[in-house]
Amino acid sequence: MSPDALEDHVASGALLVDVRSPQQFAAGHIPGSVFVGVGPSFTTWMGWLAPYERDVALVADDETQAKRALTMLHRIGIDRVAGYHAGVRAWRESGRSIATLEITTPEELMEAQGQSTDPVILDVRNDSEFEIGHVDGAMHQFLGKIARGAMPELDRSEEIVLMCASGYRSTVAASLLKANGFENLRNMTGGMNAWQERKAGIRSIAS
Repeated sequence: MSPDALEDHVASGALLVDVRSPQQFAAGHIPGSVFVGVGPSFTTWMGWLAPYERDVALVADDETQAKRALTMLHRIGIDRVAGYHAGVRAWRESGRSIATLEITTPEELMEAQGQSTDPVILDVRNDSEFEIGHVDGAMHQFLGKIARGAMPELDRSEEIVLMCASGYRSTVAASLLKANGFENLRNMTGGMNAWQERKAGIRSIAS
């Protein structure tokens, strides 16, 4: 799809889904697009979003990745795929704006905790994962609820750090929040896995 065609489909109500990697989405994406990267969890989260009553337009690296996404969507009954747009270069070169997703590291979050600018941490893993262990003071809202439209009751003027296990689900959550007007967002690089590794490293040095 050309930028003009993509824009027309979105204006007509198509759900714009970015199926590239979390890193690519963070570096630059089309405003309003939802991230659901092609991979093992793709059909799970597209099933939660379940846009059966509307068209889907894809942002993919290339035709191969778009065809892979299309095949996976067909398996769960999502057949109304209007087409795909290759990356964001043509979109940017057409003069249209590009959005980004800020990221943060475990080290940066540790430094921010306890400061006057201490961010809100929103953990979007499932209940059992959160109960096993989470960052002190973190709020919890399962990604599935956000995917179904239940936005967290948070002050949108505060900085919000999204966290999951690895960074994939938190990118999905961040894209949904951004599409619903949240702007002051950061995504935790490596998620809870990276946080625990960093904490373990600190304990090892201390011992």
